[in-house]
Amino acid sequence: MSSSKPLSLTHVVAATSSALGIGKSGGLPWRLRKEMAYFAKITTAVPASPSQPSAMNAVIMGRKCWESIPLKFRPLKGRVNVVISRAEKMELGEVEHVYHVRSLPAALELLQKLETPLHHVFVIGGAQIYNAAMALPESNRILFTAIENDFECDTYFTPDFRKEGSGWEKKTQEELEQWAGVEIGKGLVNEGDVKYEYQMWERRE
Repeated sequence: MSSSKPLSLTHVVAATSSALGIGKSGGLPWRLRKEMAYFAKITTAVPASPSQPSAMNAVIMGRKCWESIPLKFRPLKGRVNVVISRAEKMELGEVEHVYHVRSLPAALELLQKLETPLHHVFVIGGAQIYNAAMALPESNRILFTAIENDFECDTYFTPDFRKEGSGWEKKTQEELEQWAGVEIGKGLVNEGDVKYEYQMWERRE
């Protein structure tokens, strides 16, 4: 990605509709296979481009988020993985397209200078990374999985972008599919006794 092109950050977050709860005891309060498949599809989808055949998406995450991913699934394949940790070093394995940085600004600087062409840049957690990134002007989109059921949580997504005057607006399902470039489907998703909806919110200009 050319350093002259500003980054655009998209948050991918699944949270309870009631209080924007995202976690419990360092993990997810739910296990939703369809939602996990949606996450994978959204964060890997890159349109075919003859001019940039090697383009990829990037995912930015904190150390705890990285460690919460089962070992067999990390790094997240088909994506540039950027892990933020204050530690001097992290053992991430000898794998291509995986980077350790010590701060969010360092993550953005790395992605700006990366030789790999980038399509979308996603922020995927945890709470501290979300909160820090939400304060940046580069954050202009939220892919929100709104979970209708109440779950006990001890970690939350802030600020509440749904409130009047927050500067964010909800887009249509058609606009979500158009932006993502994949078919998603409309309305509530039922998985077991859990109901949720895929939404897209954008920062008002």
